[in-house]
Amino acid sequence: MIYKLRISCNRFSIPKQWNQPMSRYKDFAELSSDFSWETNEKGLFIFISGKNLLGYKKNDLLGKKAADFMCFNPESPKNIPFSTEEILYDLEFFFRRADGSVATLITSAIPLRDRNSAWQGARGICHDVTSDRQRDAELAAAQNRERILSYVTRAIREPTNAIDSLNSVLGAITITLAVEGCEITQIEDRRGPQKIAAIGPLPFSISERLSEGIDNRLIFDQSGHRFAAQTTRYHGKINGIITFWGKGESSDWNDDDLFLFEQVADLVGIELEHLTSQKDLERLSTKDSLTGLLNRRTFEIMLEEKVFNSEKKHTRPGTLAFIDLDNFKLINDAMGHQSGDRALTTMGKMLQSLASTNDLIARYGGDEFAIWFHQLNKAEATEKLSSLLRNKKFIDKYSIDNQRPFGISVGIVGFEKTIDTTPSFLIGRADSAMYEAKRKKKSTQKLIH
Repeated sequence: MIYKLRISCNRFSIPKQWNQPMSRYKDFAELSSDFSWETNEKGLFIFISGKNLLGYKKNDLLGKKAADFMCFNPESPKNIPFSTEEILYDLEFFFRRADGSVATLITSAIPLRDRNSAWQGARGICHDVTSDRQRDAELAAAQNRERILSYVTRAIREPTNAIDSLNSVLGAITITLAVEGCEITQIEDRRGPQKIAAIGPLPFSISERLSEGIDNRLIFDQSGHRFAAQTTRYHGKINGIITFWGKGESSDWNDDDLFLFEQVADLVGIELEHLTSQKDLERLSTKDSLTGLLNRRTFEIMLEEKVFNSEKKHTRPGTLAFIDLDNFKLINDAMGHQSGDRALTTMGKMLQSLASTNDLIARYGGDEFAIWFHQLNKAEATEKLSSLLRNKKFIDKYSIDNQRPFGISVGIVGFEKTIDTTPSFLIGRADSAMYEAKRKKKSTQKLIH
């Protein structure tokens, strides 16, 4: 018996659960990467899928040579992932975005081959790690800035005085910053610009450029060198300029370099203020505030150092003179203390005009002055000081009482190494000579020596 079977076949369909493994892999691929890709044997994109296509639409990439979108530099990998013939893991490379900027991508890829092992293209996934690399670079730059500033700060703090600190910081700058030399100029209201410290000679003078004025920073190139001049400040007031230089172009300095210049300038500004304070303290402790001459204590210390404590004992001629203003009190009583101050400052200037570089001048106390002529014998010093007694204009200006005339008494002694074994012996002899002159003086000036 023959049976005829009639089979009615509905459209064949794969049960839904059979599709789950395929769907799962697709989901994993899309979740684990920014985009996935495939190229053919010509290196052209034939498949693109993903949530981040770097600003491109799929049609912008499909059919295009993948390698044309890569950006190369000396550090770029030599093997191109889109035409790899070996399995690659986590290869980092640069890819041009749709807007022209450069993205940093990491890819893992496998080559595709036919049954005969002939290469047919490649397939892979990419991650955009641009923001991660930028963060890494910013963190590394911040850490580098911190290391440099810490190094410079230590260089400032270790020395015991401001000048040594500034020289130390210049050494630290040339080691850590992109410069070949630098120079610090201090700006003070009463003295104007003064070079305080420098490392390396300036290739040529840039004073003309600086004279044009600088409010914060001046950057320029000249004769194959680059320069950056940065103002230093203390409490917002400009107190100096630090100049950096090196070979090449200023464009070679990046934002980090310029930031460090500014931070270093802030540190130098504080140290310049310390230097000013040290000078002020030194001036107050060593100088007479009215005349600007040495005070008594400093004069005696420097005289001892110069004449008695030097490695080579003083053998050249030297002369010490004490000067006293006769009847000076009458000036204060009759003309006022301002007139008395003017008389003292005038006397100080007159003595300064007689002195040489190695000489010492002091307001010894009240209306008494002292001057040490380091290389003059007694006769030469006497001739110089006689000009004080001949200054009739000065004497007449402050003479008030004919019975007690204003005048100048001078005592002069030459250095005698057999007698003047200590500073006190030399000073005592000069002081006695001055008072001897005062005793013998009547209506005329008399020089005792």
